[in-house]
Amino acid sequence: MISWTTITDFGDSAAMLPAAIAIGLWLVIGGAWYRAVVWTLAFTLGTSVVIASKIAFIGWGYGIRALDFTGVSGHAMLATAILSAGFYLVGEELRRGIRLAGVATGMAAGFLIGISRLELQVHSVSEVMAGCLLGGMVSGLFIAVARHFPRPVVPAVAGGGALLLLLVTLHGGKAPTQDWITHLAAALSGQPVPYTRSNWDRDETM
Repeated sequence: MISWTTITDFGDSAAMLPAAIAIGLWLVIGGAWYRAVVWTLAFTLGTSVVIASKIAFIGWGYGIRALDFTGVSGHAMLATAILSAGFYLVGEELRRGIRLAGVATGMAAGFLIGISRLELQVHSVSEVMAGCLLGGMVSGLFIAVARHFPRPVVPAVAGGGALLLLLVTLHGGKAPTQDWITHLAAALSGQPVPYTRSNWDRDETM
């Protein structure tokens, strides 16, 4: 039986960030420059929102206590955005129904990775929902704009196969992105100790 840890590892930055770069390269090599620009901008914006939300909480304690929200789930955002966009590109040359099914599959896979974060008690429901929603917005923006520009000349089978091989090969890796964000938050806020949910717990007992 597949464990939740196995599922959640597919959403780690160690696998997802190279996959995002691979999509960009797929578009560039295929001559779809406008699409590459849109993908880069949309993905960068989504990633920036995740990082900013985490820094705001870790550095200054800015969150939504009533929702147990301390920052957007990066795993959920990355997986939803990248897998949805990837499935769309793979099925773009096929019938509309198949394309939609591919995007839905990517969204479902991202949602499953979000659930794994809940099962492993890493994130709250609000954080996972925010991640899936943001990831869906990133892929949705890319798809909405991409359909108005030429497709990459690289065959979808080749691009999709390379993307799948990359994800499988890098699965299980652990990127220290959370540590980097924590150090950056400390540097920006000047706080030697990062803010955590335990601060909320201590406030309740005071």
